[in-house]
Amino acid sequence: MRLLILKDKSIRQSEFDTVLKQFKDIYLEVGIVVDATVEEYYWGDPDDEPIGVLWEEYYSGYYGIKKTFLTALVSTVQKKHGKKFDHIALEIDAKNFYGTVPTNQVWGWNISAGILGYDLQVCRFDTTSRKKATRIANSLGTLYHEVMHCHAHYPYKIYNIKIEKYLKTKGLVMTKWGEDVVHGRQPEWEYIRWKENIEALKAISDILNVCYETKKIQDEDGLTAWQALKQNVRTSIIKVTQTYAE
Repeated sequence: MRLLILKDKSIRQSEFDTVLKQFKDIYLEVGIVVDATVEEYYWGDPDDEPIGVLWEEYYSGYYGIKKTFLTALVSTVQKKHGKKFDHIALEIDAKNFYGTVPTNQVWGWNISAGILGYDLQVCRFDTTSRKKATRIANSLGTLYHEVMHCHAHYPYKIYNIKIEKYLKTKGLVMTKWGEDVVHGRQPEWEYIRWKENIEALKAISDILNVCYETKKIQDEDGLTAWQALKQNVRTSIIKVTQTYAE
């Protein structure tokens, strides 16, 4: 997984480093290597007055960070890095995480391939809770939660594979990954707030690795997904992708 994190400069470096290490460890436990690049970003204006995040209603009752802002930000990343990353995560100091709606109830937002083809995760980094352990747990849980949302989209984006259909081969039955697993609406799963549901991540780690490797080959060599798959060392997955692709 190639991850670019745009880190709010006001986030304490030591706590950010701890969160990132624990995030990488979750994925390493299931066999996915997170290749993370971190760049600092200031969420303020030229006079050093923080302006925070500006939100807008995407559809009735659901809000997200302003798309015009995200488009401009991602365009800048694209010009600088090309297609180097799979995900872009915005880690924003909780004190700057405000705007046009009561965002004290908003911790994060996932946009799967919604901005110039990139998968974005907007995350509030807890800098206001009294205990350090709480701040780290909340910040880790938010990043993990939002990236987990995206995992239902990635196999579909690359091979038109619905993750719910694929999971039936592992004996896991669900109707919707985001609701059932990430939000814990099936009794065997919990709402992700920290390190929950790693078993679900493990169940899809093989197809995720194939998708990430395929995407990297596509981006570097300009191949189609199926051409890239034939060059992928995990060729045993070809039969699975052909069976479960829509």
